[in-house]
Amino acid sequence: DRVKNLMYIKDRIIGEQIINMATFESPSKDDIQINFIMRGIKASLFVSKLLFAKIDILNPFQEASEMEIEIEETMINNDFIPELIPVISNYFAANDIRHLEEYYKIFEFLMNKVLDGINYSLRIASGGQINIGRDNFLYNTRKQ
Repeated sequence: DRVKNLMYIKDRIIGEQIINMATFESPSKDDIQINFIMRGIKASLFVSKLLFAKIDILNPFQEASEMEIEIEETMINNDFIPELIPVISNYFAANDIRHLEEYYKIFEFLMNKVLDGINYSLRIASGGQINIGRDNFLYNTRKQ
């Protein structure tokens, strides 16, 4: 009887709802898409930090470099993606190659620093056995 009653509660969470919460559905409006991207980046960074903290790597995105920059903070800053993506899009639409390349290089620089930090953490966590190149995929979906 208890299980039967639980099945008829209107606020229960069912498997379909869990799947919908766990999978990404692309939003339809442009202004929502940037927030959607930001949420995905923040969630990915959070999960990565949790996984690395579990193996005692507390600051996976900090790698010694000649520049003192908080890459993780920059990536999740509300001015980074929401401001940079529309600027890149506008220069692309205007066919302004010089500015497009400049802003794309900024994005690529920051993204590469984040990937370097993740790869550095994987290298430490694996005792040097896992060394992923920046352009390699952890999970390659293409047939070899």
